[in-house]
Amino acid sequence: KKIILEAAKKRRNKPLYVMNLHNIYASKCTLKNDNDQGRKALKLCQECNKMDAMFAFRDVIASAVRCVKEDGYHNVYLIDTFGVTNSSFGEEHSDGVHFSSEVTQVELQVLLSAICNSSFQHDLNETFLSSGTCPSQPNFEEGRQLGCKQY
Repeated sequence: KKIILEAAKKRRNKPLYVMNLHNIYASKCTLKNDNDQGRKALKLCQECNKMDAMFAFRDVIASAVRCVKEDGYHNVYLIDTFGVTNSSFGEEHSDGVHFSSEVTQVELQVLLSAICNSSFQHDLNETFLSSGTCPSQPNFEEGRQLGCKQY
């Protein structure tokens, strides 16, 4: 929340777009080098990209944006491309964490639509973010406890 709040203050009522995390596919993590370093990298990819961690991170970002908006900074907009990457096409064009240029271009179109279309900004403000409120005692550290460690 602190980083988003500071960025919103620096923007001085100019729009601030915060991208939420797209889908990830830990099952697609592969061993690239069959040595100790490669095995450590594979384990790190699998451990750090679990679905629970992804959803916890997404919740933290969305909650932080809601909290900043409740603090009076209505220039902050959450952009979410999860729907673009949570598809068979997205999965097929992913290494597990990163996506092909085709998928990234669609994500970019979502961002450009938000920047260029004021009615889209209104929809983001009134519809998506109004579906929740800032938790009374947000635990922004929860995602750190989901098992992702440097090996």
